[in-house]
Amino acid sequence: MLDTRGGYKDYFRGHLPTAHHINFDTLRGTDHAVPVQYLPEDLNKALLVRAGADKDRLHIVYATGEALPNDEILSATMVVHVLEKAGIQNIRILDGGLPAWKQPGSSPPRNTSATLPGNSRRKATPKSPSPQMK
Repeated sequence: MLDTRGGYKDYFRGHLPTAHHINFDTLRGTDHAVPVQYLPEDLNKALLVRAGADKDRLHIVYATGEALPNDEILSATMVVHVLEKAGIQNIRILDGGLPAWKQPGSSPPRNTSATLPGNSRRKATPKSPSPQMK
């Protein structure tokens, strides 16, 4: 589980079980005076590993689930982009974010074919696995 909500305070106020907080700003920085550029792949891979990324398991990415315009939807999709670049293929974005998970009847998926709240499914295009991922 990757919690991509903007502030770490939101994470500490409540998050999904086993979730790690990683925001798209964590994965970007200034490069040659140009802000918000993706960090080099080796740095992003190291950050993903610290956040529990593993190419051999399901990754559920979520944000607040608030209506547009919402930077946190962008954050979730940008984190997915970086996961895909790192060779991770089994990724789902939680449709409706944290509030959808808290709806009655929602529960953690037991396998990779699980249907998430809002019937959200995402399949990345196959890429060669990263040597740094487990």
